[in-house]
Amino acid sequence: MTDALAKVDPADPALDRELFSAADRAVHRLVYAARRRGEREAGEPMAHLGRLHATKGAEFGEVTDEHQVLARAVRSRVVDLAEAQLIARTRVHGEPMQQLACERQVSLRQLYRHRSAAEQRLACHLRHHVIE
Repeated sequence: MTDALAKVDPADPALDRELFSAADRAVHRLVYAARRRGEREAGEPMAHLGRLHATKGAEFGEVTDEHQVLARAVRSRVVDLAEAQLIARTRVHGEPMQQLACERQVSLRQLYRHRSAAEQRLACHLRHHVIE
């Protein structure tokens, strides 16, 4: 929207149309991002990451990968689904934090703090369960 404002000519007779179009595009981008985020995080837990669930062939109690650890942490309510997805997407799959910050419409610093807090709770939970 700010790009459109910088490029418009105040003397242009179609100024109102150009500004309306820019606002319309901005709103559609926001709606599209919110819909994608909702679809990704709604429904069956872990559905959109696909691999954030226990492997069917694993024996009871056997943890075979990072995704199972995260899935169990979600089931145990140590971290919520969004936090597990954040950890998986950035730590396991290597997606850039900047991309997720844009998707979630939060600052990069806030997203790093959020991930750090979730990882600390997860680490504490894992230490507690390994000791038992």
